[in-house]
Amino acid sequence: MLKDVVQVERDQEADCGRIDAAVSLAETALAALASSDDSHKRRCELRDRTILSVADVRRNIIRRARQAEETRRKMIKAFFHDKVPSQRTIEYAAMLHDVPTSALVHHLRYLIRSGELDRVEGVFHAFENRADRHFYIGAFDEIAAESAFANSGDELAERLARICRLADETDAKLTDLWFRHISPKTRNGIAHEAMAEAQPDAASVACR
Repeated sequence: MLKDVVQVERDQEADCGRIDAAVSLAETALAALASSDDSHKRRCELRDRTILSVADVRRNIIRRARQAEETRRKMIKAFFHDKVPSQRTIEYAAMLHDVPTSALVHHLRYLIRSGELDRVEGVFHAFENRADRHFYIGAFDEIAAESAFANSGDELAERLARICRLADETDAKLTDLWFRHISPKTRNGIAHEAMAEAQPDAASVACR
């Protein structure tokens, strides 16, 4: 769990800046190479060296993002679990027994915005007992955070979200650098595998 979120955000920003600089230098060098068979090999070597050179920095970025997400999740759970549920909360949770889990997510958003805290807690407790909650936990946590962070101020929520967002953006840049400088044969092979996974085989279709 993160203790100094401000410092972690600064460290995350600094490390992402290092990777941005490395990618920018690599892109400049890659653009200067001619399009021959030999230059393709040199481009791949340059790409790989760049990615390997920032591997430790990337690991730190991902670690901070995971810690930020864990902190966020623990604060949300603590907000609800540290309170003794009122009788009204228990009764409302019981009323939601037959409501689909997907509908609980939308209902939670409505209750938070209307300020019905007892019912918000009831929805949370109902959600925690759902066997299929893992399908909706991301969306549910996003909405529940509005209540959990209300007393901490929006700044904390924004900092935790930014730590995660910076990690996603930086990882996307490294992925793009790698994918744009692989051989057409390898790229076509990856695309073919993706299409094969997306299409059901004949046997599975026949069973439907």
